[in-house]
Amino acid sequence: MNRGLQSRAGSGGKPARYPFVFILRTPHARRDEPTMNALYLRAFALFAALRILSLSLHFMGDNPYGEPVVLNPDRFLPNAAFHEAGLIMAWCLILASLDAFLVRSPTGRSGTGRAGTIGPHGSRGSAVLRALCLLGGCLYIGFCQIDNEVVRWMGEHINVSFLCTYFGFRDSFMWGRVIKADWLHFLIAALLMAAPWYPAWRLWRRRDADRALGTAWAPVALVLSAVFISFPFWFHYSDKRWRRIRPAPWGIIADTWKGFAGQEEPRNRLRAYSDLIAMVRTGKPSSTDLAAIPAYPLLDSDNLGSLSPEAFKALPLDQRPNIVLLIVETLRGWKTGLVDDPSMPSQTPHLDSVLLSEGLCFPWTHSNGFPSVEGGIGIHLGLWPHFRRTFISDYIHVRSRSIPEGLRLLGYRSEILFGYDPSFDNFTPWLRKWYDRYEYDPSRRNDGPLIDRLMSIIDTLPTDRPFMTALWTTTMHPPFDVPADAGYPPAKDADEAYNQAIGYTEKHILRLFKHLKERPDFKRTLVILVGDHSDYTAWQMRNTEVVGELNPGHTWTNLAFWGGWPGLGPRGRREETVSQIDIAPTLFTMLNARFPNHFIGRSLLQPSQRDILCMRYGHLALISEASRTVFHMEADSIWHWDLDKHRKIDYALLEGNTAQATRAAPPGFDPERYRDMARAYGRVLDRDALLPPDPGR
Repeated sequence: MNRGLQSRAGSGGKPARYPFVFILRTPHARRDEPTMNALYLRAFALFAALRILSLSLHFMGDNPYGEPVVLNPDRFLPNAAFHEAGLIMAWCLILASLDAFLVRSPTGRSGTGRAGTIGPHGSRGSAVLRALCLLGGCLYIGFCQIDNEVVRWMGEHINVSFLCTYFGFRDSFMWGRVIKADWLHFLIAALLMAAPWYPAWRLWRRRDADRALGTAWAPVALVLSAVFISFPFWFHYSDKRWRRIRPAPWGIIADTWKGFAGQEEPRNRLRAYSDLIAMVRTGKPSSTDLAAIPAYPLLDSDNLGSLSPEAFKALPLDQRPNIVLLIVETLRGWKTGLVDDPSMPSQTPHLDSVLLSEGLCFPWTHSNGFPSVEGGIGIHLGLWPHFRRTFISDYIHVRSRSIPEGLRLLGYRSEILFGYDPSFDNFTPWLRKWYDRYEYDPSRRNDGPLIDRLMSIIDTLPTDRPFMTALWTTTMHPPFDVPADAGYPPAKDADEAYNQAIGYTEKHILRLFKHLKERPDFKRTLVILVGDHSDYTAWQMRNTEVVGELNPGHTWTNLAFWGGWPGLGPRGRREETVSQIDIAPTLFTMLNARFPNHFIGRSLLQPSQRDILCMRYGHLALISEASRTVFHMEADSIWHWDLDKHRKIDYALLEGNTAQATRAAPPGFDPERYRDMARAYGRVLDRDALLPPDPGR
């Protein structure tokens, strides 16, 4: 009997110093058989216990809005717990096997030979493997805990593009707001991330860490790990449930493999590119295939106005309006009164009145992606997001032309004022590319001071050339906290906090409008107000099987054009459904200017009806005037709704809605053609084929 393996509590001695010793009451190795080190079994017990605890707290806990993360934890927790326990078991078993058979000492027993030993851990190779087991387990626990928090806040797992987008941000104020609103969960998460490190260090320092176990149990462990890993696939399998519980490392590996294996190539290239071009031009797939694929499928110059940049710059100053772009953070379309629905009163009645009487309003506007990184791309570049990757982190290198860059061709100066650190969303390199100047000051932490600063910038800009100024607001970003001196009582829940935030922002936007009206150049001022995206409710977040993975809570926002410039044309409310990618072609059509571009949208000056395509993390949504169809790039699941756009609760698919989802494709809808279209669009981005090289740029 190997004395070092005996539990002191079980042998009549002093109580065991270590909590995992009792697990090792297994047959010990004979001198003539391969052995496995006991450290790996202890490591499995440690990491599996912590991960199961973390998953239990996650699926049985609340999201930041105070609602359950999932409605029925018993449908998710067993699958997730068994699957991750199996992964951890496989990790420890693989390293233990390598330790036993590949790095054995000269005497034939791991860790007992003298040649090449270091301290209590036998051969150097064994020490490396054991350190890898402990370090890898600690890192896995920490990374998966971070992923749990991302799922709680955003409803999606970490992927490669997410890491590229949010790695290295510096916005301590934004983080402070988020942590303050959810401090207890962040504290628990931090404790769980720190929990494995000290026990792992104690396992590493144990003097009996090299004691050996026989390998008779290894086949049993191998079978158990296979059964546990496959548990979600044979126990009430659901593709939606699997995507919800899949550990983040799996997703990162899968994303990497898809790109390496060419799985994102169009299945039918000619038809896919034909559909892509037709969707851009008409809003519908093509009825005929192209004879050849253009080098730049989205390149166009006939979708805007008629004046060249040189001709536009020669116009009188009063025909070249100043542009003010207001990007309102997290603007929910159902919270305003641009849609007249008495059953859901407006939270912005005064702003509604101004926009409806003096502006051109599009109440049924949708962002083409979610969150802000995708909304910002749609607004500035007039492009869809990528169906899987994050555009802003993966495609900074491609040739493109944004609204401020187009205005620069026309002789404009452009500046943007950010309400939060642009590095938070990896916007900084894009702002340097798009604008002549960008500004972020952490002392201006709410929309009131930001509007004051914007008015100051406008008042100091030169008046001998047109300008574009932009503001991205911040108060309406979750957790929707308003400044203490704003006079609001403490909010009872997240919905009341949002109502306070949108009321606060409305007040300061109206101050800006008043200031612009009092300026002598108001007659050549054009304001564009648009939400960067919407924000799903807590009920939508936990009922994705009812409202879909890409629902109006992600996309429905508002768009309005306002100002004193006569070129704005007829005012009032328009009924058609539109999207953010329509802003760029509409603006340059208003200005009657043209240049080569890749804008996917169309001008809104002439009413027209066409379908809108939205993308987010593998999900696609096709939105028409009275319906919404959501499907996945890799799964067969489909949701379809026929919607009443004048009834907010139904159009937004809020709690209590009466819209009935069908799980079958509507007549004439072929999801594979839209999937292939999205793949073709992805290849345009991958090949840097938006615009040809421009020697003058």
